[in-house]
Amino acid sequence: MLTNVQPITNFVTVTIVPSAAGQPAYAYNNILLIDKETPIVSVSPFGAYTNIAQVATDWGTGSEAYAQAAAIFNQVPNPTSANGQLIIWPMLPNDTITTAVLAASNDVFFGGVLFAGYTPNDAEVLAGANTVQSMMTMLANPQNLVTAIQGGGSIANITAAGLSKTRGFLYTQGGTALAARIAIAAEFSREISVDFSGANVALNMNLKQLVGIAPDQGINQTNVALVAAAGADIYTPIGNTQGITTSGANTFIDQIYNLNWLQGAVQVAIFNALATTATKIPQTEPGMQILKSAVATVLQQAVTAGVLAPGAWNSSTTFGPGTALVDNILQIGWYIYSQPVNQQAQSARVARQAPLIQVAAKLAGAINTSATIIFVNQ
Repeated sequence: MLTNVQPITNFVTVTIVPSAAGQPAYAYNNILLIDKETPIVSVSPFGAYTNIAQVATDWGTGSEAYAQAAAIFNQVPNPTSANGQLIIWPMLPNDTITTAVLAASNDVFFGGVLFAGYTPNDAEVLAGANTVQSMMTMLANPQNLVTAIQGGGSIANITAAGLSKTRGFLYTQGGTALAARIAIAAEFSREISVDFSGANVALNMNLKQLVGIAPDQGINQTNVALVAAAGADIYTPIGNTQGITTSGANTFIDQIYNLNWLQGAVQVAIFNALATTATKIPQTEPGMQILKSAVATVLQQAVTAGVLAPGAWNSSTTFGPGTALVDNILQIGWYIYSQPVNQQAQSARVARQAPLIQVAAKLAGAINTSATIIFVNQ
C-alpha cells in the first residue's frame, strides 16, 4: 500500500463558485389598495392577501376593503392566477394618493393602484396622476358622474394632460362613487392577471365581462361618444350581453400595463447581466453583446406573450446601419442597436458606462371593432 506522501491538491485544486441569484422580476400582478378605513386587526405597514377570507379577518366583511377585494378575487383570471397579491395599505388621516403611493412603493411593488374609504377630489386625483406617470404602475380613476368626461371633468382633464397611466372609468350604475370604485377594482383585477412567461397571454379588455358587476344602464349612445373622446372605459349592456368598452384617447389600459411590464423586465434583465457575471463584463463589443442578449431574451418573450409582433416599421425614428431596423422589425418584431464601443467618449469610458442601447419594438396591437360588406347577386 502506497503512503500518501503528497495530496493531489499539491497539483490540482478545484473551487466551486456559486452563481448569484440576481434581482427577481417586478411583481406586476400585485394590486395596491390604499385605504382610509381602520382595520379591525392591526396591519403594518400593509397587508398582503390572496383570498377574500384573509381580507375579512383583517378588515371585516362590512368594509369597502372587503367589497373591493371581493370584486378582485371574483374575476377569472385575477392577479392570483399569476402569483399576484392584493396589497392593502392603511392610509394616515392626512395622506393623499400621492403620499400613500410613494410610501407604499418603498416597501412593495404593484402594477395598479386603487383607493378606498373616501372619495378624493379632482385635484388630489390629478396630483396622483402626475405622480404615477413616472412610475411603472397604473392609477384607477373611477367616476360616477357624467360630468367627469365633459370639459373640465376629472377624466377629461387627465386625458388632456397626457397622463396615460391614470385610467378613467365611468360607472353611473347605482349612482355612487363607491359603486364606481368597486367596478374599476374588477376591471383592474381582470387586466392585472397576465403571466408574461406564457404564450399568447396578453389581454385586451375590450368587450370582456366582469363577474359580479352589473352593466351600467345609465350610459346612452351620446355618452358613449363622450366617453371615447375623454379616454374612459365603461361597462354597459351590448346587444343581449354586456362588456367593457375601452377608449384609446388616453391609450388603451392593456397597452399601458404591457409596456410597464416590458420596461421593468428589460431593466431587471440588464441589471442581472451586470450583477450575476462572476468576473466582469468588458467594455468591448463582446461585452456589449452580453447586455444586448439579455435585452433580446425579454423582447423575444414579449413576442411569445403577444405583446410584440413582426410588422412594418412606420415611424420616422430610425437608428443603426442601413435597413437593419426595418428588416428586423418586419422579420422578428424588434431590433437592438448600440453605439460601437470605439466611438465612445473617453469620459464615458473612464466612468465605465456602457454605450447607449437603443431598442425598436413593434406592438402586436389588438382588434376592437370590425366592418364587413356583403355583396349579393340575384
